Amino acid sequence: MPVYPYRCEAGHEVEVLHAAGGAPGPCPQCGAALTRVWAAPAVHFKGKGFYATDVGSERQRRFLDRAAEQGANDHDDKLRAQRAERAKAKAAEKPAPPPRTP
Repeated sequence: MPVYPYRCEAGHEVEVLHAAGGAPGPCPQCGAALTRVWAAPAVHFKGKGFYATDVGSERQRRFLDRAAEQGANDHDDKLRAQRAERAKAKAAEKPAPPPRTP
């Protein structure tokens, strides 16, 4: 069961062990009602690949750098193609100017 932080109406801060859906009960110090105190959860990343220092070798680092660079280049090429296609479609939508009369 998890431990949750609570604060009572009198200002006492306590940690209460109870089930996720359970009620905390009264404050153990004064008996007042408890209110849950919300805080950021503790996150622990375990395993390889979460930090730059986890790369095992120089060869692996070079491989990852090349892959990232190629991915960026592919992305830039895709954006350029999309912009060119939009410009082409926009130019095709423009109505032709009316013919000039002499």
